[in-house]
Amino acid sequence: MRLPFVVLSLLLAAAPSLAAESAHVLLVVVDGLGADRASPAHLPRLHAFVAEAGGSWGRARAVLPTRTNPNHASLLTGAHPDAHGIVGNKYWDAGLEALRPLDGPQLLEMETLFTTLAAERPDLRTAGFFSKSKLRHLFSTAPGRQVAPTLTWSPSEENLDDARVVAAAVLLAAEPVALAVVTIADVDRMSHQFGPASPEAQRAVRRVDELLAALLRTMSARASWRRTLVLITADHGFTAVTAASRVVLRSPPGARGRRYLAEGGSAFVHLRPTAGTVAAVAAEEAQRPGVAAVVRDLASVHLAHPRGGALLLLPEPGRVFLQSAADPSRAFLGNHGGVAEQDLPFVVVGGLPGLRRLSEATVVSVVDVAPTLAAIFGVRPPRRLDGAPLPTGSAGRVLPLLSAE
Repeated sequence: MRLPFVVLSLLLAAAPSLAAESAHVLLVVVDGLGADRASPAHLPRLHAFVAEAGGSWGRARAVLPTRTNPNHASLLTGAHPDAHGIVGNKYWDAGLEALRPLDGPQLLEMETLFTTLAAERPDLRTAGFFSKSKLRHLFSTAPGRQVAPTLTWSPSEENLDDARVVAAAVLLAAEPVALAVVTIADVDRMSHQFGPASPEAQRAVRRVDELLAALLRTMSARASWRRTLVLITADHGFTAVTAASRVVLRSPPGARGRRYLAEGGSAFVHLRPTAGTVAAVAAEEAQRPGVAAVVRDLASVHLAHPRGGALLLLPEPGRVFLQSAADPSRAFLGNHGGVAEQDLPFVVVGGLPGLRRLSEATVVSVVDVAPTLAAIFGVRPPRRLDGAPLPTGSAGRVLPLLSAE
């Protein structure tokens, strides 16, 4: 049952204020909310609040593939998948000859911001409220590698509506935290099941508008607003899918040694020694109906990682890849994973001293979030667990959110 806005407001207003010297950062990730559905027409209440509060409303870019796990990992490590290793929602395990989920903290090859804060600022409390259990798992503790948020909400079921996620965040954060990460996923679920333009998906977007605007108005009425920074973004957008737009990945007749990993709007091709040369396979895959491009230089898209395979396939506009004819995603009326779903909203608002609007010319990437927050908290950005330098161009930058004064 959904918790009324009045109750949410009372609960949040009753929470104790932050200490004067502590920054309070709220990072909200709206799963599946592309920039095309973040306009004033779609989110009027949220746009009105941001304008009144003097905040910024811009755009960000997701990393490839535009899937949930790699983009949440990039948001909280400050690097592309070639550095943190979460190259998709799943990966091809050559040893086991099987597809496996990429949602374990032991698979992250970089520290998360939760881990860095725990090491350098153990006095600061953090919280993670994840609508999807796989995200809770991805950012859980792996001894000797990763540290979970101080507070983690553990959903008892996979599909929970956005109002319950926000209510859980308010209820469980009885004491203020330095960093709270809240992910909500109704837009993603409804867009997959019914299509991004469906009435069901549109209602989910309107619900996001209502929930977040009410949450921010209540937060702004508290004394702690003067120490608060709120960032709102997403992990990917959506493309509508029809039966004619689905491309099933089967090996061509006579081809050997190829394994495909479909990620909706993109697909990895893994090659065994028996598959032939990379160039020859790439030329053959380029002739596959529905394929627009074959990327051989995976470093150019920050996916040069052993889990990423040898090639990346990109579909024609509006097309999506299926793992097989039995792929559960064959029932989706909306999907994502490619370049068409990279444009995201990026909202900056709050009362933190020195907070300034981002220039409209600023191009934000999801990898910029973690190093920016690390700078605000006065800690180093997350680094690779093996101590190696990040691949060229993989690391995010510190956004000019605060004035130098």
